[in-house]
Amino acid sequence: MEANKGKVCVTGEHKRDVSFLTSLPGASEKLQIFQADLCVPESFEAAIKGCIGVFHVATPVDYERKEPEEVIIRRTIDGTLGILKECLKAKTVKRVVYTSSESAVKFNDKIDVVDTMDESFWSDVDYIKSMNKSTLGFYLISKTLTEKIALEFGEEHGLDIVTVRELYGFILKMAMVHTDVARAHIFLFENPEAKGRYICSSHTITIEELSKFLSAKYPEFPIPTVESLKDIEGYKPPGLSSKKLLDSGFEFKPSFTNLPPGKMGLPYIGESLEFLSTGRKGHPEKFISDRMARYSPQLFRTSILGEQTAVVCGAQGNKFLFSNENKLVTAWWPNSILKLFPSSAHSSIQAEGMRMRKMLPNFLKPEALQRYISVMDSMAQRHFEDFWEGKEQVTVYPLAKFYTFTVACKVFLSMDDSKHVTKFATPFNDMASGIISIPIDLPGTSFHRGIKASKIIRNEMLAMIKQRRKDLAENKASPMQDILSHMLVATDEDGQRLGDVGIADKIISLLIGGHDTASATITFVVKFLSELPEIYNNVLKEQLEILKSKAPGELLNWEDIQKMKYSWNVACEVMRLAPPLQGSFREALHDVNYAGFSIPKGWKLYWSTHTTHKNPQYFPQPEKFDPSRFEGSGPAPYTFVPFGGGPRMCPGKEYARLEILVFMHNIVRRFKWEKAIPDEKIVVDPMPIPAKGLPVHLYPQKHE
Repeated sequence: MEANKGKVCVTGEHKRDVSFLTSLPGASEKLQIFQADLCVPESFEAAIKGCIGVFHVATPVDYERKEPEEVIIRRTIDGTLGILKECLKAKTVKRVVYTSSESAVKFNDKIDVVDTMDESFWSDVDYIKSMNKSTLGFYLISKTLTEKIALEFGEEHGLDIVTVRELYGFILKMAMVHTDVARAHIFLFENPEAKGRYICSSHTITIEELSKFLSAKYPEFPIPTVESLKDIEGYKPPGLSSKKLLDSGFEFKPSFTNLPPGKMGLPYIGESLEFLSTGRKGHPEKFISDRMARYSPQLFRTSILGEQTAVVCGAQGNKFLFSNENKLVTAWWPNSILKLFPSSAHSSIQAEGMRMRKMLPNFLKPEALQRYISVMDSMAQRHFEDFWEGKEQVTVYPLAKFYTFTVACKVFLSMDDSKHVTKFATPFNDMASGIISIPIDLPGTSFHRGIKASKIIRNEMLAMIKQRRKDLAENKASPMQDILSHMLVATDEDGQRLGDVGIADKIISLLIGGHDTASATITFVVKFLSELPEIYNNVLKEQLEILKSKAPGELLNWEDIQKMKYSWNVACEVMRLAPPLQGSFREALHDVNYAGFSIPKGWKLYWSTHTTHKNPQYFPQPEKFDPSRFEGSGPAPYTFVPFGGGPRMCPGKEYARLEILVFMHNIVRRFKWEKAIPDEKIVVDPMPIPAKGLPVHLYPQKHE
């Protein structure tokens, strides 16, 4: 589905999962899926109609031996002939590439005589039948007979047919291939000089060599040891020559034999359960640190969320990813998230992300946010008056979430009606929970509730957008009053504006990013200040100095924020020890080499705060709470990354700083507190939160 290629039609079973195809770049425009059955050749008519080329790659295999061999062989031959007849009927097909097998070459009376066979050799059906030990005799026969009959059909009817050997292993020797087989299919289809049979085999290795290779590459699988293979008897077929293919101009590409060390875990699930469970047990860094110690402190491989993943570690790994954004790697999100944000599902994450960042206003820069400091302060004061004052005990996390959500609604949407905000918050929290849940869309699951909530929120947002457009047209709203107004009037480099659904999804994602991470950090600021009275007193001292400089009732301003240096150092140390963002994914745009290892194109790369934040190499005595780490020039580059880095650094970093500092100012001037549950467990799912929400006993301040 490359840009300069035509449309691709794929046939398959009715219930087969084809998401691995439909998720490919350009699939929505260039890929069409058809249901077809080899037993009903005419079912291929719709798929073949109008095509210039056909790749016939499937063959029936009955491993359980439920049907007689003759039935399976007949079905294979008749199915292939039926497809070839449909190709003739279409009158547009220029070439058919048929996937054959080494089994159509090797099995004859020369098998123990010659060292190498080429396309001139054919397997002998009688010889195969004499191989009593073969449990796949029907497959060997069907591939041999079908290829012969296909080539004869092409000669008889003037249909251009080329065949390619697909290879598999035998007991003591096997030919090694990989994506070269797929590349050879395309090469032979496009090469006008191609004719007849071709073998695609880069080299041949012994089973002992294969055992060593696979054991090193896939240590998680029970590969037979070299010792256990010594006494095994089996056929020793000759090697296969690819000279004809190579002489036509085809080149083999080196295999990724130097993948990062590690293991992939269980099929499909991979190591996802352990990756998630260590966080829920309160030790998210354990998954990372264990593997860094076991495999490599720079890079290891795993499988997370069904994806082959390379985890890059340390400051150098962070620098590599952040500095190669949109060059070697691009942002990647699981398909489950795209289901909650459907507008992003129709274009690449990379294009959408770049477009959005260019269209975002300078609104999130410090100078633009200065005018909102007094608004945040006023809202914080009202928040403490309504929910904290007069209470002996409160639960911090839900209150912090409501505070940050209320501020985000005001700053992003100019929404300040408390009833409206409260109504908006309930489905919003369901959607936020759905984003981080297991993507099972069944009633009662968080993901199902998240999808329902996303529809409610989107409809609400679309109504707001419609009203705001009207207000802007009537000069009842300002183009720069908030992000919503700006996104409605802004255009990209081509003069195009985002559609309403796209704007709704972008605003929703900003609301999530704009309050979830800040609420987690605020909660941990409260937690650490309750545990560290000296740190609390230093923060209080700084904030009281600021308060003394203010007139009664005067709200915070930019100058006040600039004086909160120690308080921000405390917040940074909180984010070092309890980072709200654990890490994020990228996708390799090309084959990537890093730290001496190969990362194939399409693999996911994951960076984690845990490879640096608690690493003694970068932060001595990493478990010690020490705000002085952030004095002066602060930590070394790429070691402190709570907001990510590079082009994809969180655009709301400064917004979060203001929101956190305004909260700290208002809480310490009003209260002292102590934890109601001294040893409350911390869970990460995916952000760190106290398991019970951090209930605290409040003690009002007695200072003037």
